Parts: sequence; structure tokens; C-alpha cells
Amino acid sequence: MTHELMTRWADLLVDYCLRVAAGETIVIASEWEARPLVEACYRAVVLRGAHPLIRLDLPGLSEFFLQNASDAQLGHLPPVGLYEAETADARIRIAAESDTRGWPDRPRPAGGVGPGTRPDPPRRRSQTVVLTQYPTAAYAADAGWSWPTTRPMSPRRCSRRPDPVAAWQELGSGRRAWSPS
Repeated sequence: MTHELMTRWADLLVDYCLRVAAGETIVIASEWEARPLVEACYRAVVLRGAHPLIRLDLPGLSEFFLQNASDAQLGHLPPVGLYEAETADARIRIAAESDTRGWPDRPRPAGGVGPGTRPDPPRRRSQTVVLTQYPTAAYAADAGWSWPTTRPMSPRRCSRRPDPVAAWQELGSGRRAWSPS
């Protein structure tokens, strides 16, 4: 995907979804595969005067942890993670798994603990979280799509108009007009 497309996607997340303001702390969490979008979000947050904090998961580490950690380790929430959850103003979570089938021999544990997850630390009631999915070969395989044709499909809406934020605002105002609430 092009640098311009990554910049537009990041602007959409930062400006439309989160409305990032100067002085805010924004956590950007993802896997390695989404590096271009993580970098674009980082730049967008800095350019708005906010403070980005990157949380990058590497392939295989969560699976290793869940297969080898004790029950005490599985239930532990590191104090620094709790502090981050309580003080960050917003989070951008970019799903970008490189292997969605990494657990063939072991079902995901009950209670929401599985690859890439731990018990969620509490977050402030006012904290906004935005989730987006970066296209990867693993997601394409799960959907039965060929990988090269998948890459430009996911963020295509961002690239159709010069101002993706205005396009989503227009879409949102149209939906509010017919919303029952």
C-alpha cells in the first residue's frame, strides 16, 4: 500500500475516530505486519501535538506465553500496564495477525484468554478505543482470497476521496438522519 494511503488511513483514525488533541497520550497497539500504518498513525499523533506510545506484538510470543506461563503469570496484570490503561487518553488498536491458525493443537482457553490476549486492564470510562484491521496474508487465507488482490481492498474507501475524514463525516451525518435514536 502506498505512503499516501497509509497517511489518509491514519488521518481518518486520528482525526475522525479519535479527534486527537494536543497534550493527549495515545496508545498505538498492533502487530509487526501493520508497521506502515503504525508509523503513519505515530506521525499523525505527533503532528497534532499529542504523545504517541507504541505497543508492538511480535509473532509467536503470545502463543509461547500462553503455552508456557503459570496460572499466576496468566492472571497477572503488570503495574505499568495498569497505569497505562488508567492514564492514556485513547487507544488505536490495529489488528494485523500474521498467523491466525497458530493454535491447532490447543483450544483457546476459556475466559477470553487466547493468542494475543491477557485479561484486559481497566480503562478510564472516558477513554476512546478505535479498532481497525490491517490486511494480511493470514486474513486473506481465512477469507479464501488471494493475497495480492486483498491488499488494496480494506482501506479502499479512504483512497477514493481527497479528504477521507470529510467523507466519513458525511456518511455519519446521513446515518444519524435515519437513526431511531
